[in-house]
Amino acid sequence: MVDVHEDSLMTSNVERSGFVDCSNTEHELEQEKINHLYSIDNGKSNIVEPWIGMEFPTYTTAYDYYNDYAKIKGFSVRISSGNYSRKEGKKLISKKFFCNKEGLKSTNDKREHGKIVKRRRDTRVGCKAMLRVNRTDNCTWVVSKFVNEHTNHELTSPDKVKNHYSHRKLYRTKGCQSLIESLHEEGLPPATISRVINVGSGNREEIVTSQQCSDHIRKQRKNNMGNECILVIQKFIDKRTFDPDFYFAIELDTTGTMRSVFWADGRARASFLKFHDVIVFDVTYRTNKLALSFAPFTGVNHHRQSTLFGCALLADEEEDTFVWLFTEWVKCMNGVAPHAIITDQDKGICNVIQRVFPNTRHRYCKWHLGKHMVDHLLSLQQLHGEEFANYFNRWWHSKTIETCIQQWDELKEKFNIKENEEGWLQTMYRNRTHWVPCYLKDTFFAGMTSSQRSESINAFFDTYVNSQTLLSDFVEHYDKAILSRHSQELSEDFATLNTKPVMYLNHPIEIQAGESYTRAIFERF
Repeated sequence: MVDVHEDSLMTSNVERSGFVDCSNTEHELEQEKINHLYSIDNGKSNIVEPWIGMEFPTYTTAYDYYNDYAKIKGFSVRISSGNYSRKEGKKLISKKFFCNKEGLKSTNDKREHGKIVKRRRDTRVGCKAMLRVNRTDNCTWVVSKFVNEHTNHELTSPDKVKNHYSHRKLYRTKGCQSLIESLHEEGLPPATISRVINVGSGNREEIVTSQQCSDHIRKQRKNNMGNECILVIQKFIDKRTFDPDFYFAIELDTTGTMRSVFWADGRARASFLKFHDVIVFDVTYRTNKLALSFAPFTGVNHHRQSTLFGCALLADEEEDTFVWLFTEWVKCMNGVAPHAIITDQDKGICNVIQRVFPNTRHRYCKWHLGKHMVDHLLSLQQLHGEEFANYFNRWWHSKTIETCIQQWDELKEKFNIKENEEGWLQTMYRNRTHWVPCYLKDTFFAGMTSSQRSESINAFFDTYVNSQTLLSDFVEHYDKAILSRHSQELSEDFATLNTKPVMYLNHPIEIQAGESYTRAIFERF
């Protein structure tokens, strides 16, 4: 038991801030004082109940002892903030340890004034049990008050007491936390990290959960948020040393804190000037530790491969944020706007595209549109009858604009649809130029009808980053992903230059196309 308690001293979860270090306290004397607190009964440890005047070498030792006592009795321990001396340079002079059921939840919640708030289950019932230790002139800590009353709640059974927070020590040890951080830096998700730690520890009494790993990673992020913006800016400045055409912009809030960031390297800017016919913009992916929306500008190159024309991490999806992003993106691309853009049917994005890209043809993503359409058509079909879907499809798939208008008039008359009313169907008709095929025939979309290109980029990034990746690390992983994409493009360039297409007709047009087109485009031809 003594050896086990030595480990708890080395890895105690109590913060050492305010800890009074007495240089004249030797390890042997400290251990001797601890030994008398335990008795041995048939190989099992029995902790003696604390008493007034019990002495400990440090207050953290007192906490460890009281926590071990609490585990045997069936409760958990919480720590107070402590009292500090004004005369001795604000040194810690006393510390209180409470039962976790101490106190009562505050009912003074401003959200409850006129609103319904779903409250969590109560965990505190006003238990009076506690232990207080005071610092002595000899740098030791003595129990000055001990209350052992748990009259208003039941104590936890021995098989369940280990689930209390104060008894779950493994994931709070420095070694375990260091391992969590190291595995996280390698890109492992919390669930995998917890499995690795549990297999390595071999501790059957206590396991580390994926939620505990997530909590620690989130805490580390919160502690480091102030440095991330500076690190990112420094990385971008360093990139300009090797890539003079590298472009970045950072949006700040009123306090000077970073909200959003956009960047594009020189290769992306040069590629856009060649392939700016159509881009896909999608913000449905979150893949970084700050939970910012990942917003890539995706296009297609001469090998029909997805290529990136820059990307952004956005604080929110409000119109003002999109205005800032699209304005910066146009600046980055030397004022050249895309001929066409494909996005989700987001009202904010639609309004911003009309403002920033007034001459760009805007198309709704066919996949997202179809997903929303299924839900709405089902309710409309239940309202108007089964034949509604047939009339709707004839209108949607009209070959010409004139036919489309005619089919809409028939649908309105048949089902008594009033065009000036508000509703999903009327809204879709007013926005028909963004999604009805006959209105989009005059625009080149490079074979794209949905945001699938952008989603494939998101899936591609999953191999390099995860939802807990630091912002500064995200920039590095982004570069690795881009290099991989460039490698694939170079591989296709090599294959096109070092192979000849097989001619089926030997027609002059076919021969000219074989000499002019890349391998992928010629097969398409």
